[in-house]
Amino acid sequence: MCGAALTRYFTHPDWLQQVWFAGNHSDVGGSYPENEARLSDISLGWMAHAAENFPDGKTPDGFGIKLDDRFLKLNPDPLGP
Repeated sequence: MCGAALTRYFTHPDWLQQVWFAGNHSDVGGSYPENEARLSDISLGWMAHAAENFPDGKTPDGFGIKLDDRFLKLNPDPLGP
Protein backbone atom coordinates (compact mmCIF):
# COMPACT_ATOMS: atom_id res chain seq x y z
CA MET A 1 0.00 0.00 0.00
CA CYS A 2 1.41 3.39 -0.89
CA GLY A 3 1.85 6.27 1.55
CA ALA A 4 -0.99 8.32 0.04
CA ALA A 5 -3.47 5.48 0.57
CA LEU A 6 -2.29 5.00 4.15
CA THR A 7 -2.61 8.70 4.87
CA ARG A 8 -6.09 8.80 3.35
CA TYR A 9 -7.40 5.89 5.38
CA PHE A 10 -5.68 6.60 8.66
CA THR A 11 -6.92 10.20 8.74
CA HIS A 12 -10.52 8.97 8.95
CA PRO A 13 -10.83 7.55 12.47
CA ASP A 14 -14.61 7.27 12.06
CA TRP A 15 -13.91 4.19 9.94
CA LEU A 16 -12.30 2.44 12.89
CA GLN A 17 -14.56 0.23 14.98
CA GLN A 18 -13.79 -1.70 18.11
CA VAL A 19 -16.09 -4.69 18.31
CA TRP A 20 -16.39 -7.26 21.08
CA PHE A 21 -17.60 -10.79 20.46
CA ALA A 22 -18.74 -13.42 22.94
CA GLY A 23 -16.31 -16.14 23.93
CA ASN A 24 -12.60 -16.45 24.56
CA HIS A 25 -9.73 -15.85 22.14
CA SER A 26 -10.15 -19.18 20.31
CA ASP A 27 -13.93 -18.76 20.13
CA VAL A 28 -13.50 -15.51 18.23
CA GLY A 29 -10.46 -16.39 16.12
CA GLY A 30 -11.21 -20.02 15.48
CA SER A 31 -9.06 -23.12 16.13
CA TYR A 32 -11.65 -25.29 17.82
CA PRO A 33 -12.84 -28.39 15.90
CA GLU A 34 -15.65 -27.86 13.39
CA ASN A 35 -18.17 -29.72 15.55
CA GLU A 36 -17.76 -27.24 18.42
CA ALA A 37 -20.04 -24.22 18.98
CA ARG A 38 -18.45 -22.37 16.01
CA LEU A 39 -18.66 -19.00 17.73
CA SER A 40 -15.82 -17.91 15.43
CA ASP A 41 -18.37 -17.96 12.58
CA ILE A 42 -20.01 -14.90 14.14
CA SER A 43 -16.82 -12.82 14.12
CA LEU A 44 -15.82 -14.14 10.67
CA GLY A 45 -19.21 -13.21 9.24
CA TRP A 46 -19.06 -9.74 10.76
CA MET A 47 -15.52 -9.11 9.44
CA ALA A 48 -16.30 -10.45 5.98
CA HIS A 49 -19.45 -8.39 5.55
CA ALA A 50 -17.81 -5.28 7.04
CA ALA A 51 -14.98 -5.63 4.52
CA GLU A 52 -17.44 -6.16 1.68
CA ASN A 53 -19.27 -2.96 2.69
CA PHE A 54 -16.21 -0.73 3.05
CA PRO A 55 -17.25 2.96 2.81
CA ASP A 56 -16.19 3.53 -0.80
CA GLY A 57 -16.53 -0.08 -1.93
CA LYS A 58 -12.79 -0.63 -1.88
CA THR A 59 -10.30 -1.71 0.75
CA PRO A 60 -7.35 0.55 1.66
CA ASP A 61 -5.21 -1.21 -0.96
CA GLY A 62 -7.71 -0.20 -3.67
CA PHE A 63 -9.30 -3.59 -4.23
CA GLY A 64 -12.97 -4.35 -3.77
CA ILE A 65 -14.18 -7.43 -1.92
CA LYS A 66 -17.03 -9.62 -3.06
CA LEU A 67 -18.05 -12.59 -0.94
CA ASP A 68 -19.33 -15.82 -2.38
CA ASP A 69 -21.73 -17.14 0.24
CA ARG A 70 -21.70 -20.56 -1.44
CA PHE A 71 -18.25 -21.05 0.08
CA LEU A 72 -18.52 -19.01 3.27
CA LYS A 73 -20.54 -21.31 5.51
CA LEU A 74 -21.49 -19.72 8.81
CA ASN A 75 -23.33 -21.95 11.23
CA PRO A 76 -22.80 -20.80 14.80
CA ASP A 77 -24.61 -22.82 17.45
CA PRO A 78 -25.37 -20.72 20.54
CA LEU A 79 -25.97 -23.90 22.56
CA GLY A 80 -22.59 -25.41 21.72
CA PRO A 81 -21.92 -29.01 20.68
